[in-house]
Amino acid sequence: AATAADQALTHTLRTAEELTRLYTEQVFNFRHQQYAQLNTLLACRVGKDATAVWNSPEFCKAFNAVTVNLNWKDVEPAEGNYNWEPFDALVDWCIENKLIIKGGPLIQWSPNSLPAWLWLWEEDFDNLLNFMSDFIETVISRYRGRIRLWEVTSRTNY
Repeated sequence: AATAADQALTHTLRTAEELTRLYTEQVFNFRHQQYAQLNTLLACRVGKDATAVWNSPEFCKAFNAVTVNLNWKDVEPAEGNYNWEPFDALVDWCIENKLIIKGGPLIQWSPNSLPAWLWLWEEDFDNLLNFMSDFIETVISRYRGRIRLWEVTSRTNY
């Protein structure tokens, strides 16, 4: 009985795998009939060091989008001093490779994402709000027309 049960389970799993494969194939065929390119984004989050991405010919085969991690700590390490170079280069590379770009999160509520200088203002809510608003406006203005999608905040309930 145990051997028969094992065989039944094995056949059931193989059948389930085959049905799943056939269903997936049918769904993709149907979608490709409607759209030459699927409207689903498959992205990878990339930060200021994108060397691994640029040196990987497989990257553009695997993904059709990139999330550019515009971490406030990396973009504005000192108050009013912006470090645009690595992000500009990454955005340019994405555009050259016809990848859809999502920027952000711009404000991520974690100690490793907020600039160290911001803590000087932790008791001054109005100034914190102004700094955040200025940062968001500055980044979005810089990449207007180049980055299509934005994630403004994450870990808000952290």
